[in-house]
Amino acid sequence: MKTESVTDTLGNALFFQLKPGLYQLEVEASGFRKAEIGDIRIQVGQRARVDVKLQVGQISESVTVSAASATLLNAESAALGQVLDQRSIIDLPLSGRNFIQLAALSAGAIPLGIAPRRPPVGPDAAT
Repeated sequence: MKTESVTDTLGNALFFQLKPGLYQLEVEASGFRKAEIGDIRIQVGQRARVDVKLQVGQISESVTVSAASATLLNAESAALGQVLDQRSIIDLPLSGRNFIQLAALSAGAIPLGIAPRRPPVGPDAAT
């Protein structure tokens, strides 16, 4: 399936409601080399940002870049999230196959029941 978009005056193009999976991005403009970026993995709930710099050239020239080694930026949100693929889940040595343990593998996750201890406050507090 092919989806097309036109950039705004700042050069931003938005693609809405993409299904999780691997994508390829092709960018072209008159007077510039065509740029192709492959291996863009979109995951559930992700707002990915891919920056593309076009080089001046003839229309017949093209540049191919693999996004597998590039970083997908998420400058629109401060939320942290992580998607574990099926292979990772199958290979993990989980005690009793408890899926809740997977949450502890995500960045910034704190297990339930573990909270920083605070000193008692008030007239009953020991000095």
